[in-house]
Amino acid sequence: PQKETHPHHICGMGDGLHAYSGDMGIDFVSFYSIKNHELHLIKDVFIDCPLGSGPRIMRISPDNRFAYLLHEISNTVAVYALRDFGIDEIQRISTLDGNTVIINSAAGCAMTADGEYLLITNRGENTLVLFKINSATGTLTVCDRIRTGLTPRDLYINDHQIIVAAQASDCLQLFELDTSQHRLKLLNEVAGVSAPVGFLN
Repeated sequence: PQKETHPHHICGMGDGLHAYSGDMGIDFVSFYSIKNHELHLIKDVFIDCPLGSGPRIMRISPDNRFAYLLHEISNTVAVYALRDFGIDEIQRISTLDGNTVIINSAAGCAMTADGEYLLITNRGENTLVLFKINSATGTLTVCDRIRTGLTPRDLYINDHQIIVAAQASDCLQLFELDTSQHRLKLLNEVAGVSAPVGFLN
């Protein structure tokens, strides 16, 4: 666990006027307004996460109704309903296969542009996990889990293709999402990429 404050990620809402920032060190998410290209703190502890859970990345549904918060240390995704700038937790789901015991830290978290799927990478289990999002309730269902290279960090989604940066395997991997079967398939791999950790988009 982190021993001091560690803001890791900031997530803007679709209105362009508000943003959330997760701090892995002190285990909470803050809420900001955006005015004149500056952040203004509205609420310091907007989401008070379990101690040592490590809130890492938050994603917001395209309709701004639901938030998905990946916890690196507890290897979970918490799902929240957003209600007039209030928030209610409605689900907490593991990123891991419950049949295995392994040292792991969840890393990447991305949502498809249509808001139908959430994808997570696991460092240790070395997997890319596909969750289907229920558009009515916001809840997640695990659809597929596929092996990746070693230490998958960030991921980038382009339509229904996903690129994973496998840091310890020095490669990028291209996966395809079959929306009819809700399954993942490895299409290609580019070796010789030195310790890739993230994408700019």
